[in-house]
Amino acid sequence: MPNNREPEKKANHNPIRILIFIIICVATNILLSKITMLLQLPFSLDALGTILAAVIGGYLPGILVAFLTHLIIGLSDFSSIYYGTLNILIAIASTYLCNKGLLKRFWKTLIFILILSVISGGLGGLIPILFSNFNIDKYFTDFIYDLSDKTVSVLTIILIITLIPEQVRLSLHLRRWKQAPLGPDELEEIKKVQCRYVTLHSKIIFLLAVILSVLSLGATLISFFIYRDTLIEKYTGINADVGKQAASIIDPSRVEDFIEKGETAKGYIATEDALQLIYGTVSDVEYIHVYQISEDGCHVVFDLDTEKATGNNPGDMIPFDRSIESILTDLLVGKDVRPIISKDSNCTTMTSYTPVFDDNKECVCHVVTVSDMSILEKNKTDFFSKMIFLFLGFIILIIATVVWFADYNIVYPLNSITHAANEAMRDKTNLSAKDFEKLQNLDIHSGDEVESLYQSLIKMLEYTNIKQDK
Repeated sequence: MPNNREPEKKANHNPIRILIFIIICVATNILLSKITMLLQLPFSLDALGTILAAVIGGYLPGILVAFLTHLIIGLSDFSSIYYGTLNILIAIASTYLCNKGLLKRFWKTLIFILILSVISGGLGGLIPILFSNFNIDKYFTDFIYDLSDKTVSVLTIILIITLIPEQVRLSLHLRRWKQAPLGPDELEEIKKVQCRYVTLHSKIIFLLAVILSVLSLGATLISFFIYRDTLIEKYTGINADVGKQAASIIDPSRVEDFIEKGETAKGYIATEDALQLIYGTVSDVEYIHVYQISEDGCHVVFDLDTEKATGNNPGDMIPFDRSIESILTDLLVGKDVRPIISKDSNCTTMTSYTPVFDDNKECVCHVVTVSDMSILEKNKTDFFSKMIFLFLGFIILIIATVVWFADYNIVYPLNSITHAANEAMRDKTNLSAKDFEKLQNLDIHSGDEVESLYQSLIKMLEYTNIKQDK
């Protein structure tokens, strides 16, 4: 295995320097996005900092820059959250493709640009489908836009990489070795260590993905239920207030006269105008009806005209809706009933019933207020989409952080021990002094059980070698 550790050993991995680099990349994303927007350029360059951090710093800095960029922008424009996950995917792809050498040759660079454009423009262009405003012409136009954007971004990054000295670039790559540093070729070699079933690296990713997905799903559902209950409570309060106001202006002693004579009844027009005034001041209430509910149906007392429908005439009888069958008995005696939420193909409504009593505490009619709750259904897709994109980005960030920590503290040291031991004993029956020195040179210092295992192995091999020498 070639020894290419020297550049890695000389690189000074200063956490403060890497943190400053990440902050600069986040600021670059935000500033370039604002500047290109002001200048009305045909590209935004809002992922340039992300790609730069991913290419130089590795997976975790790239993902962190993407997440922080859209988290900050999301404070003023929450729609950017949808594209935060795409930017994270761009960071992952950039690191992977760079490690595969796709920035070293011109034709490979074209593939690099195309893949990033497919993620940004291809996948990003499908997001409007969530809101039923997808336009195929705009989709291809946006893809061309993203292609030019990524072309300028990648070419700029290649220029920046060329100008930065190698030692500086290596010092900005986020590493935290708990052993003697490994060069790129050595790292690829230890990653090839075979396992009987599943690697520890894969187990960690799978376990984290399952746990975080379940937690995110639970948090999303709980948040939605809280949002839904809050909205229902809001409309319940609005309907109750409007119902009480309307009930307070209706003269219970005149209800029978209103039903029989309609607009010719004394006080009917004045009461209807007062109801119309209440209706005009509350935008959340779609309809206000006043019905006398009897066993044979609902007799119209007042039914206000709206932009959507013309009201029924006084005295008209409306058959019971199935939705009130369970509360009909309570309505007939004037008991308070819970609001009814109904759904059909067109909308979701909340209907509330406020009883009007005469001096003998007899219920003479009900004020029926109907609110349009379609906003709940309309916002459901928007809400779940935002939560999924937000949590998905957060899940990827957490997984990347834990995997990075596990790789440098557990996986790489264990794989290095395994690889060195396999190499030492390949086609041999005894451990040579050179092979033993290679094991010692691993210098594993994780400070945990892995280091204890390593030290025990070294001591055992030392003892074995002494016995063999004797």
